[in-house]
Amino acid sequence: MIDESNAPHVSRDGAQRLIRKAIDVYKANKEGQLPKRIVVHKTSKYDDSEKEGFMKGDEGIQKVDLVAFGTRNIKLLRWGEKPPVRGTMVRLPDRSVLLYTFGYTPYLGVYSGPRVPSALEILEHYGDTSIETICNEILALTKLNWNSAKFCIKASITISFARLVGFILRNLPPDVDLDSKFKFYI
Repeated sequence: MIDESNAPHVSRDGAQRLIRKAIDVYKANKEGQLPKRIVVHKTSKYDDSEKEGFMKGDEGIQKVDLVAFGTRNIKLLRWGEKPPVRGTMVRLPDRSVLLYTFGYTPYLGVYSGPRVPSALEILEHYGDTSIETICNEILALTKLNWNSAKFCIKASITISFARLVGFILRNLPPDVDLDSKFKFYI
């Protein structure tokens, strides 16, 4: 479902089914054990039915965090010759957060980009985990793209990989039986 701002949303039932399926797959691979925490990453804001569906589908899970990403193309500059440091977090008055997942890395003593980096924006966060912890986890997830020689990428692997899978699925011929061959496209 698409809203008036062209942002994609899943229904309450769809969100509930999605979270339950993820829990079932986890349990199947962990001898019936439930995950202690679930984090859902999304590239548009959550609507009320999505939040309700994700929270209802998580019965038995201790912690659930819903994180929505976006971009407003806000850039920070700092004194000196170096761009913002990777890991810089800025809280904005509307409760969103700018996170520099790409920038000057003091440990390496270098910034490998061609221009001033732009921040990843966390539009919304629902859950009990602190925003500092969420940001640290996102930073770690920007270093997990083992298909690249880059030290890190701007978006977390959860978002960048989902975009790649979506691109592949959009370009499949219409006669492909996706149910039986889905594993070949991931």
